[in-house]
Amino acid sequence: MLRKFKERGSLMGCASNGEEAEVARVAPQMGLVLNHAYSVLDVWEGQRRNGERIKLLKLRNPWGEGEWQGKWRAGCDQWRSLPVEVHRALGYVNSNNGTFFMSFDDFYLFFEKLYLCKLFPKEWERNKQTVQLKWEGRAAG
Repeated sequence: MLRKFKERGSLMGCASNGEEAEVARVAPQMGLVLNHAYSVLDVWEGQRRNGERIKLLKLRNPWGEGEWQGKWRAGCDQWRSLPVEVHRALGYVNSNNGTFFMSFDDFYLFFEKLYLCKLFPKEWERNKQTVQLKWEGRAAG
């Protein structure tokens, strides 16, 4: 499902507020910030050199620092199981720049929320309508 949204050009994000006590305890130790949104930049599914199927998500902390410290973190041994061509295709770099990769299994464990934003085609612009409203009062809206 996530790959389909990616292929359609949808914007994606995720967050974890630590609804599960174990997630709340472990997430900060693993480099994740609770009650914080992350961008989902890419969804990839492929094979390791040994033929094992793997699903990876490329995420970004909008602060530009702080990264996942689990499997598939920057510089870990798992990256050796993928060809260098895959590294290039995914934009993998071994640095702490706020962008990191996670297996889908870890993503599923640590993130409770997934945000999807469908972008409409330009031809829908002709159907755009403008509504003029006036903001009145402190709690208006």
